[in-house]
Amino acid sequence: MSIDWRLWLLGCLIIGGCAGSYSGVEQSLKRENYQSAKRQLQASGPRDAQGWVLLAETHYRLGDYPAFLQAADTALTYTVEIRPRVQYLLNLAWTETLNRANAELEDGHYAAAAELYDHLFPIAGKIDARYHPEVRARESDVRLLAGTAHLHAGHPAPAREYLEAVARDRRNDPRVLQQLALAYYYLGDEQACLDACRRLLMYEQESPEGLKLKALMEGDPDQRQEALREYLEAHAADSQAILLHRNLGIILFQLADWRQAREHLEIAYQADPANSSDLLIPIAECYYNEARYAEALDQLQQAARQHPDDPDILRYQGACLWNLERRAEAEAAFAAARQLAAAMSLERTAPPDSLTRPEAGAGEEGR
Repeated sequence: MSIDWRLWLLGCLIIGGCAGSYSGVEQSLKRENYQSAKRQLQASGPRDAQGWVLLAETHYRLGDYPAFLQAADTALTYTVEIRPRVQYLLNLAWTETLNRANAELEDGHYAAAAELYDHLFPIAGKIDARYHPEVRARESDVRLLAGTAHLHAGHPAPAREYLEAVARDRRNDPRVLQQLALAYYYLGDEQACLDACRRLLMYEQESPEGLKLKALMEGDPDQRQEALREYLEAHAADSQAILLHRNLGIILFQLADWRQAREHLEIAYQADPANSSDLLIPIAECYYNEARYAEALDQLQQAARQHPDDPDILRYQGACLWNLERRAEAEAAFAAARQLAAAMSLERTAPPDSLTRPEAGAGEEGR
């Protein structure tokens, strides 16, 4: 961060004549007792430009960004000579908020990061480029970060707005295209997602997200299978091959391609059964939908040994037994499921339409 200390000192000198009036407020700010500073300013009321600057800083430190910007604007109505100090404060707020947002994003606190990024743009709009040109120079990168944070926080609509703004100037940037494709995917805009994926793959032919999303969006089954084949070939030697099989299996599961989904999921499960028990139920459902009820039952029995208190597994076993015409055993499984569910204060009595589906990339803890 580059701060022109001469301009800041000039602002201090210009308003120095009334500095003593707010000595208590300034001491409270130095001690980081922001509520005390706010009470003092509210009691006496800001009487001049310096008072409004101090109120602006107080609001900023308390996290009230709209009030911070309003107080900064009000300070400038008293005298333009206060501008250097206001600009210094705005730039300080922008820089500190950006650093906090980046830290939250890095730590995986996406909602908190998204909220902080949102505050940056109203602040940046009030910063004079003559004082701090670096703010405008970094605007595109900050919008990309904001879009990424919103996307991971589950806010695809604001993510799309940020990312489309970035894409206007960076149409060929794979990072932007990947995030934009994901935003369109979560918004259900299939054509826009497919267009973004195709453009992404023009510049990064082996993009995992591009190939995966393109496979999901392709309407023609042959095109979809070709896209999945490209995805697999592009990562055949990947050190994360097991995760690749897991994700491919889940994609194919979502597409109701039961045989291929099962094959990939079984590879992932067999590679690390201790941490992949969440895959047993979708593997069972694949067998079930292939009318291979005995194999489905075997998978469910393995799942039951690892999760003996799950009433859903008992119900799923009952469905398999019923289709194997082992009706007495099926009724016993359904009854045991009802008793276990009642003991857990759960109301799950209807036969299952589908089995629990894991999330891509999740492990045992994702169950």
